[in-house]
Amino acid sequence: KTELVRAYAARKYPSSDPASNVIWLNAETPASLKECIRDILVEELKDPHVKDRDLVDADLPRMYKKLAERTKLAEPTILIVLDNANQHRTTGTGDDQFGIDKYLPNLQPGFKPHIIITSRNANWPPKIQVFQLGVWSESDAIEFVKANLHLTDDDHGSVTHLVNMLQNFPL
Repeated sequence: KTELVRAYAARKYPSSDPASNVIWLNAETPASLKECIRDILVEELKDPHVKDRDLVDADLPRMYKKLAERTKLAEPTILIVLDNANQHRTTGTGDDQFGIDKYLPNLQPGFKPHIIITSRNANWPPKIQVFQLGVWSESDAIEFVKANLHLTDDDHGSVTHLVNMLQNFPL
Protein backbone atom coordinates (compact mmCIF):
# COMPACT_ATOMS: atom_id res chain seq x y z
CA LYS A 1 0.00 0.00 0.00
CA THR A 2 2.59 2.47 1.13
CA GLU A 3 4.98 1.81 -1.76
CA LEU A 4 2.18 2.18 -4.30
CA VAL A 5 1.25 5.57 -2.82
CA ARG A 6 4.92 6.60 -2.76
CA ALA A 7 5.19 5.78 -6.47
CA TYR A 8 1.96 7.67 -7.21
CA ALA A 9 3.14 10.72 -5.21
CA ALA A 10 6.52 10.71 -6.96
CA ARG A 11 4.82 10.76 -10.36
CA LYS A 12 1.95 13.13 -9.60
CA TYR A 13 3.83 15.49 -7.26
CA PRO A 14 7.48 15.36 -8.36
CA SER A 15 9.94 16.70 -5.80
CA SER A 16 11.75 18.70 -8.47
CA ASP A 17 8.60 20.80 -8.82
CA PRO A 18 8.69 23.58 -6.18
CA ALA A 19 4.92 23.97 -6.37
CA SER A 20 4.25 20.38 -5.34
CA ASN A 21 3.38 19.45 -1.80
CA VAL A 22 3.18 15.96 -0.34
CA ILE A 23 2.48 15.77 3.39
CA TRP A 24 3.21 12.26 4.72
CA LEU A 25 1.71 11.42 8.12
CA ASN A 26 2.40 8.13 9.87
CA ALA A 27 -1.10 7.43 11.24
CA GLU A 28 -0.33 4.09 12.87
CA THR A 29 -0.49 5.45 16.44
CA PRO A 30 -1.45 8.76 18.05
CA ALA A 31 2.19 9.32 19.02
CA SER A 32 3.52 8.73 15.49
CA LEU A 33 0.90 11.02 13.97
CA LYS A 34 1.58 13.81 16.47
CA GLU A 35 5.32 13.50 15.85
CA CYS A 36 4.76 13.94 12.10
CA ILE A 37 2.52 16.97 12.64
CA ARG A 38 5.08 18.53 14.97
CA ASP A 39 7.88 17.93 12.45
CA ILE A 40 5.86 19.55 9.66
CA LEU A 41 5.02 22.57 11.78
CA VAL A 42 8.60 23.07 12.97
CA GLU A 43 10.70 22.01 9.99
CA GLU A 44 8.59 22.69 6.90
CA LEU A 45 6.28 25.48 8.00
CA LYS A 46 8.77 27.15 10.38
CA ASP A 47 6.07 27.59 13.04
CA PRO A 48 7.74 29.06 16.14
CA HIS A 49 4.83 28.15 18.44
CA VAL A 50 5.66 24.42 18.77
CA LYS A 51 9.43 24.30 18.68
CA ASP A 52 10.06 23.52 22.35
CA ARG A 53 6.74 22.10 23.54
CA ASP A 54 4.34 19.22 23.01
CA LEU A 55 1.47 19.51 20.56
CA VAL A 56 -1.89 20.85 21.66
CA ASP A 57 -5.26 20.47 19.94
CA ALA A 58 -4.98 23.90 18.28
CA ASP A 59 -1.80 22.90 16.42
CA LEU A 60 -3.52 20.66 13.87
CA PRO A 61 -5.91 23.33 12.53
CA ARG A 62 -2.98 25.77 12.48
CA MET A 63 -0.94 23.32 10.40
CA TYR A 64 -3.77 22.94 7.88
CA LYS A 65 -4.29 26.72 7.81
CA LYS A 66 -0.59 27.26 7.04
CA LEU A 67 -0.74 24.57 4.36
CA ALA A 68 -3.81 26.27 2.88
CA GLU A 69 -1.94 29.58 2.74
CA ARG A 70 0.99 27.89 1.05
CA THR A 71 -1.32 26.05 -1.37
CA LYS A 72 -2.80 29.28 -2.72
CA LEU A 73 0.53 29.75 -4.46
CA ALA A 74 0.91 26.14 -5.56
CA GLU A 75 -0.45 23.96 -8.32
CA PRO A 76 -1.02 21.04 -8.15
CA THR A 77 -2.69 21.03 -4.77
CA ILE A 78 -1.41 19.34 -1.63
CA LEU A 79 -1.50 15.56 -1.24
CA ILE A 80 -1.97 14.47 2.37
CA VAL A 81 -1.14 10.81 3.02
CA LEU A 82 -2.33 9.23 6.26
CA ASP A 83 -0.25 6.07 6.19
CA ASN A 84 -1.11 2.85 8.09
CA ALA A 85 -4.34 4.15 9.61
CA ASN A 86 -6.26 1.60 11.69
CA GLN A 87 -9.76 3.02 11.45
CA HIS A 88 -11.82 6.14 10.91
CA ARG A 89 -13.21 6.77 14.41
CA THR A 90 -11.49 6.28 17.77
CA THR A 91 -13.29 3.54 19.69
CA GLY A 92 -11.14 3.22 22.82
CA THR A 93 -7.83 4.09 24.39
CA GLY A 94 -5.48 1.52 22.82
CA ASP A 95 -3.35 2.23 19.75
CA ASP A 96 -5.33 -0.43 17.83
CA GLN A 97 -8.55 1.52 18.61
CA PHE A 98 -7.13 4.86 17.45
CA GLY A 99 -9.01 6.58 14.63
CA ILE A 100 -7.92 9.35 12.29
CA ASP A 101 -11.21 11.26 12.20
CA LYS A 102 -10.03 14.24 14.24
CA TYR A 103 -6.83 14.49 12.15
CA LEU A 104 -8.58 14.98 8.82
CA PRO A 105 -8.54 18.59 7.59
CA ASN A 106 -11.62 20.79 7.67
CA LEU A 107 -11.89 21.91 4.09
CA GLN A 108 -11.81 25.65 3.62
CA PRO A 109 -12.34 27.76 0.52
CA GLY A 110 -9.15 27.52 -1.51
CA PHE A 111 -7.89 24.47 0.42
CA LYS A 112 -8.95 21.24 -1.19
CA PRO A 113 -6.14 18.77 -0.61
CA HIS A 114 -6.11 15.33 -2.10
CA ILE A 115 -6.15 12.80 0.73
CA ILE A 116 -4.99 9.19 0.58
CA ILE A 117 -5.38 6.86 3.54
CA THR A 118 -3.48 3.58 3.56
CA SER A 119 -4.84 0.86 5.83
CA ARG A 120 -5.15 -2.88 6.21
CA ASN A 121 -8.71 -2.26 7.33
CA ALA A 122 -11.24 -2.30 4.49
CA ASN A 123 -14.15 -1.01 6.62
CA TRP A 124 -14.46 2.74 6.11
CA PRO A 125 -17.49 5.05 6.02
CA PRO A 126 -19.24 5.45 2.65
CA LYS A 127 -17.85 8.99 2.21
CA ILE A 128 -14.35 7.48 1.93
CA GLN A 129 -13.73 5.71 -1.37
CA VAL A 130 -11.97 2.38 -0.75
CA PHE A 131 -9.68 0.73 -3.30
CA GLN A 132 -8.86 -2.92 -2.61
CA LEU A 133 -5.35 -3.85 -3.68
CA GLY A 134 -4.86 -7.38 -4.84
CA VAL A 135 -1.78 -9.51 -4.37
CA TRP A 136 0.49 -9.91 -7.36
CA SER A 137 0.99 -13.29 -8.93
CA GLU A 138 4.45 -14.77 -8.48
CA SER A 139 5.23 -14.34 -12.17
CA ASP A 140 4.19 -10.64 -12.12
CA ALA A 141 6.28 -10.03 -9.01
CA ILE A 142 9.32 -11.76 -10.56
CA GLU A 143 8.94 -9.71 -13.74
CA PHE A 144 8.66 -6.50 -11.68
CA VAL A 145 11.78 -7.25 -9.62
CA LYS A 146 13.82 -8.21 -12.68
CA ALA A 147 12.79 -5.08 -14.55
CA ASN A 148 13.37 -2.67 -11.68
CA LEU A 149 16.67 -4.20 -10.55
CA HIS A 150 17.83 -4.75 -14.16
CA LEU A 151 18.38 -8.48 -13.65
CA THR A 152 18.58 -11.25 -16.22
CA ASP A 153 17.14 -14.75 -16.41
CA ASP A 154 20.40 -15.98 -14.85
CA ASP A 155 19.17 -14.46 -11.56
CA HIS A 156 15.79 -16.27 -11.66
CA GLY A 157 16.42 -18.46 -8.58
CA SER A 158 17.48 -15.52 -6.41
CA VAL A 159 14.62 -13.37 -7.65
CA THR A 160 12.09 -16.13 -6.99
CA HIS A 161 13.46 -16.55 -3.47
CA LEU A 162 13.22 -12.78 -2.85
CA VAL A 163 9.68 -12.58 -4.25
CA ASN A 164 8.57 -15.47 -2.05
CA MET A 165 10.09 -13.85 1.04
CA LEU A 166 8.18 -10.63 0.23
CA GLN A 167 4.94 -12.59 -0.38
CA ASN A 168 4.74 -11.15 -3.91
CA PHE A 169 4.47 -7.56 -2.61
CA PRO A 170 6.24 -5.01 -4.84
CA LEU A 171 8.55 -3.76 -2.12
